Amino acid sequence: MGIPKLLEAQDLIDGTPDERSVVLYLSLFFHAFVSNEDVKKRNQEREKELKEREKKMTDLQSLLTENTEKVGEAQKLRDDALATNKNLQSQLADKDKAVKDLEDRNHDLTMQLDELKKGLAGDRSRNETKATLLDDKLKILSQVLADSEEAKKDAEEKARQIQQQIDFQKNANKEVSAKQSQILSDLESSKAKIEDEVKRRNRLKAEVEELKKKVGKEVERRREKSRAIAELQKELQALKKRAIIEGKARRGLELLKKNLEEHLEEMYQWRDIHQAELEEEKTEFNLEQVLKEIGSKEFEDQMDILNNKLQGYNSNLQRIIKLKDSYLELKDTVLKDGWLYMKASKKQKEWVKRWFVLSTSTLNYYKDEKTPQHLCSCPLVDCQLVALKAEKVEDPNFPVKKFFITKVSVNDFTIYLGFASLKEKSSWIIPLKNRVQHLTYLRALEKTKARPDTRILSLFNTREIKACNLHDNPLPTEAVEAPGVLSLHEGLESLSLVSSELTDEQVKPLAESLSKWKLKSLNLGHNKLTSEGASSVIRSLATAANEFLTEIHLNDNRIDDAAMTALAESLPNLPNLKSLHLNNNKLGDKGVKILLDALAAAPNVIPVLHLSQNRIGDAGAADIGAFLKSNKTAVSVHLANNDIGDAGAEAIASGLADNGTVEELDLTSNSIGNQGALALHGLLKGNKTIQTVNLSGNKRIKGGETVAPIANQNGFFFPSLIFTRYA
Repeated sequence: MGIPKLLEAQDLIDGTPDERSVVLYLSLFFHAFVSNEDVKKRNQEREKELKEREKKMTDLQSLLTENTEKVGEAQKLRDDALATNKNLQSQLADKDKAVKDLEDRNHDLTMQLDELKKGLAGDRSRNETKATLLDDKLKILSQVLADSEEAKKDAEEKARQIQQQIDFQKNANKEVSAKQSQILSDLESSKAKIEDEVKRRNRLKAEVEELKKKVGKEVERRREKSRAIAELQKELQALKKRAIIEGKARRGLELLKKNLEEHLEEMYQWRDIHQAELEEEKTEFNLEQVLKEIGSKEFEDQMDILNNKLQGYNSNLQRIIKLKDSYLELKDTVLKDGWLYMKASKKQKEWVKRWFVLSTSTLNYYKDEKTPQHLCSCPLVDCQLVALKAEKVEDPNFPVKKFFITKVSVNDFTIYLGFASLKEKSSWIIPLKNRVQHLTYLRALEKTKARPDTRILSLFNTREIKACNLHDNPLPTEAVEAPGVLSLHEGLESLSLVSSELTDEQVKPLAESLSKWKLKSLNLGHNKLTSEGASSVIRSLATAANEFLTEIHLNDNRIDDAAMTALAESLPNLPNLKSLHLNNNKLGDKGVKILLDALAAAPNVIPVLHLSQNRIGDAGAADIGAFLKSNKTAVSVHLANNDIGDAGAEAIASGLADNGTVEELDLTSNSIGNQGALALHGLLKGNKTIQTVNLSGNKRIKGGETVAPIANQNGFFFPSLIFTRYA
């Protein structure tokens, strides 16, 4: 660093250095260090500048190389352009030479053409002169020839006419001779025919007289036969009336017998199942003995006897059910027990944990499971269960974060049950509500003395239900609330209440429960539902998106156009609905249009249109035809027993002309005539997809030439063909 040695290391160690020397030494060292740092910085800056210059030189060298390459390419392009230009100039010179040669040749050809034109003009003049002379000669020769030909023709014509006259005279002579012979022969034949005709006429007169005698006898015989037929018809009418009366009586007896047998069978089953014995009834039912007992009685007396027996067995069945309940109660049968949270009132903030026990007739709760005395007992008869809104627990230390609440009340008693989960709620509410409905149903039967319906009783004692069939018997008035129990069974997939005589009022409790199920099939056919009841059912099914329901049966009810509005609004929420039965209702043209417009806009695939036995006319049929024209999913169309005429049939035929899916069309018993039948016949010629068209029962289709083409159709047969004479 160039600093002179002013200090000794030992002096610094011993602590005796010269102070000024130390200061000077430090100053020199500091300046040398600073100077060295500056030198380093300058060196670094120089190195940086050198690197930048080297980079710039490198860039310049690269740019120079690129420019050199571009200059070489440009020079190459210039050389190519010069060579191309030279070639073009050479080609241009060759073309100029060729053009000049062509011009010289063209001039020579023009000269030659002028000379040829002059020669042709001379030849043409000479030829025209020769042609004139030849024409004159030809005219003269033609005139001479014509004169000779005309003379020859006149001679031939005269000879021909003379020959014709000779031939005509010969033929006339022959014909006269032939006619004379024919006249003689005809005279002989006429004489023979006249004689035969006289004989035949005499014979016919004799036959006519004989026939008159036979006709008189036949007329008299037919009159006697008509009188006998009239007497037989009177006897037949009397027999029919008697048969109707006896048939009704027999059906009444058979119905009573059937009900009696059903009651007895059910009573024996309940008695065997529940091990109950009746003091009054220790012997089995003997049908032969009963029939013997009533056999000699009048019909009214028979009905009274059977009805009294029926009422007696109804009472016995009720007693069996009560005995079963009493037996379970005496045994202290526990249906369900466990810990639940409860509150005595809605205002109570804290939830209290208690031990609950569900028996056959009461719901009791205790302080704990070991305490024998209950804190409170709630009777289940007339008990009301109301689901309330779920409630969150505010206390973070409470073991349950959310309660699903049900209000339990009877008379002045009320408690609130809190369930920690829906599963826990279902495990308690299903048996609880089953017992409440069971006891309420039995209480109603006691008042009306009606027969217990074992189907309903079985429903009250079922824990898990997939399919429920309560059809073919009227649903008892006392059990109209019973289907509400089904609302607790989330797994229910099929419900059938066919022929249960359901009304709009009776179906309301059911409609309130439909939205809680995952039904695939609902059958409410053959009941007494109007549009009001049907609309409530449909809207309940489609409260939210329902991807489970695939078929609805609403046939054989009293539903009119008003229900179609509810159905149209609900279809978007029923995307998998594939079967819709609306037969035998009161649907008219307006309702059909609403339904078809909804089906056209919805994604549903409904292969069969069930619209028979309604009030559809030509306007509705026109809408059906328009729908089928664009629809690609329908396979079968049922429109029997409506009021569709020729115009409607033509509209349907027009709509099906280009349809490639419909295979069956049923137009049985409408108002279709010959015109509509011919339109459908024309449809069969063009549409090869359709397999069957049923026009049976259309009395306006009448025989004649107009309908002859219908029978002349290859590829079809007539499975049913009836000829009926019309006046």
